[in-house]
Amino acid sequence: MFVERPFCKYMCPYGATLGIFNLFRIFKIKRNKNTCVGCKKCDKVCPMNIEVSFKEKILNHQCISCLKCTSENVCPVDNTVELRIGGIKNEK
Repeated sequence: MFVERPFCKYMCPYGATLGIFNLFRIFKIKRNKNTCVGCKKCDKVCPMNIEVSFKEKILNHQCISCLKCTSENVCPVDNTVELRIGGIKNEK
């Protein structure tokens, strides 16, 4: 009752597997600190309560890669929070 999504965060075996692989994944969610305006919209939309606005790389084991925090979905500044392959920007 006091923790949001307790089963997903602490007991789900699929979540635990994803969490381990999130630390070593090829596709990474990265935030450009130079273009970030500090609105924290990415923090508010994250279903796992990860503080995206304070990190340059999202390497949190609880990240489910929903991409709700990316610039395409919620960030008001283009190319601030985006999915990248390693350190290379994905071209669309």
